[in-house]
Amino acid sequence: MMLPRFRRSIVKVRQPLAGLAILLALGAPAMATDSDFHDCSNEKADAPLRVAACTRVMADESEAYRDHVIAYVMRASALADSGDYESRGRAWRNKGADGKAVADFSQAILLDPTNVRPFQDRGILRFYSGPIADARADLEQAARLVPDSAYFAIWVDLAERHDGSAGGLRAAEGRLDMNRWPAPVVRMMLGELTPAAVLTAADDSDPVKRTEHICEANFFAAELDAAEE
Repeated sequence: MMLPRFRRSIVKVRQPLAGLAILLALGAPAMATDSDFHDCSNEKADAPLRVAACTRVMADESEAYRDHVIAYVMRASALADSGDYESRGRAWRNKGADGKAVADFSQAILLDPTNVRPFQDRGILRFYSGPIADARADLEQAARLVPDSAYFAIWVDLAERHDGSAGGLRAAEGRLDMNRWPAPVVRMMLGELTPAAVLTAADDSDPVKRTEHICEANFFAAELDAAEE
């Protein structure tokens, strides 16, 4: 028994072959096929297949409005799987299964390339396991998605140093809030503060934040030292 598919609300008129050829030549968007309706509504299908099929249904202006609505819902359901892959990737990473972790992070990115977290996770994992060029690319994409993140700017700088170049942090400085933590770490990376000065700047009236800042100051100071060896 076939799985349910979207019902068509209008009857399409057969187009002359010559007219169809002209439309194709002009780059007209492809119409959704019966297979697209089936794949879009099939919750057992792989998420990337569902996303692609639902996207084609939504792009087909000849389809009924209710079919577009259903396609939006089904596509959103498939995209939600991005978070599932991301979570499983972190679990694999914590188990030391780097290859499986990278595969899941990559799948999460494929499903939702606007989600910064799998770029961050895959980038940091590759920072330690390699290749460093791939780590740098992931971290740079994370920084593009969240351009005002000082943490991503710091990670990009570290990846650049390990990859044989640096200088992007100075250019990114103008996008960062240099009046709040981790601005002292950024200044250390730029050579404007010593690690000892960063530890002093890590102080905070909130003991939890103070502990976090001190840990980060020590961590990034060690990473900077390793990158400069």
